[in-house]
Parts: sequence; C-alpha cells; structure tokens
Amino acid sequence: MSSTAPPRSVKRRLLSLVPWILIIAAAGALWWSGIRLAIVKSGSMLPTYSVGDIMLTVGPVLREPVVGDIVVSAPVLYGNQLPIIGHRAISEKDGVFTTKGDNNKNKDPWVVPAADVSGIVVGKIPLAWARSTLRSPVFFGLIVSAMIAMFFWPRKTVLARRRVPTSVETDATDIEPPGAEATADASTKPRY
Repeated sequence: MSSTAPPRSVKRRLLSLVPWILIIAAAGALWWSGIRLAIVKSGSMLPTYSVGDIMLTVGPVLREPVVGDIVVSAPVLYGNQLPIIGHRAISEKDGVFTTKGDNNKNKDPWVVPAADVSGIVVGKIPLAWARSTLRSPVFFGLIVSAMIAMFFWPRKTVLARRRVPTSVETDATDIEPPGAEATADASTKPRY
C-alpha cells in the first residue's frame, strides 16, 4: 500500500511558513487600520511629548478625530505641503480643524480638513527619557559596577557525583566524601 501523505520534511516546511503568513497578515491589518509610530522632532508639544518620544497613532478608520485630540497630518500652507505634523485640535468647524502645539503661544497658520487627518495620537513611548538616562554618568557607573560584580561574583562549583553502592552490606562509614581518595595518599586525615 502506498501512502499519499507528503513526506515529513514537506509538512515541516509548510508549517514553518505559518508564522510568517500570520506576521505578514498582522502587519497588513495594522497598516490598513492606520496604526503607526511617529517620532517627535520638535518641542512644540512639550510637556506632553518631548523631542525623541514616539507617538502611537491610529487611523481615522478606527476612530474619528474630535476637538482635544492630537491629530497627525501633512498640512498645506500657501500651496506648499508641509512635513507631517502632530498638533492638538483646538476647534472644529464644518469638518475643518484648527490646530495648535501645546508649547506654542499661537494657533497654527493652517487648517486641517478631517479628510487630511492621517492619524490620531493614542499613546506614547517616552524615548527622550530613556535617551537622557542612558547618557547620564550615574547610569554608566551602574552598568560598569554591575559588570565588575558579575566578573567577581563567586560561582557554584559542581561536585563530582559518586556512585553509592546499594547493597545491604554497605555501611554509612564506608562512603567517602568527594575528593577523599586524592587526599588519602597525601596525608592520613581526609580534608572535608
């Protein structure tokens, strides 16, 4: 009787593709839903976002922007498209948002139509704090101290296991501690 099942190696190869297919599908779903990361490049959103922080945004497919949200868009000013900017929506009239950076005194000179909003900020990863911490001399000293401590930390020694006879005639005094044979020749007293 011949088997129609594919060889094991083919099954393994096909099964190894499943995680990659799931990763690609998840990335496509994230891209479609507008979930993106944006790095803060200016101080216009201080103290909410520092330079170097990462903003987590979702697209308008998942959530409609409202006044008070930080909206991400590439606004147009005097016919020129500006780079992507994330500022707070301070007012809305007929589907057009007026925005302002939290650290700015005046509102932005452009308006953002709701159709041009590419994302709404829903969270942040505070990398500016991490970067300043990593550059501090205190943190560097802690890392160097930890490395030195790991180098000099005592290690456990592995004792050689002795095979203990299991016969009935064995007495507990017959069992020698590990290393006793080597010291028995050097002296009459074993070292423990």
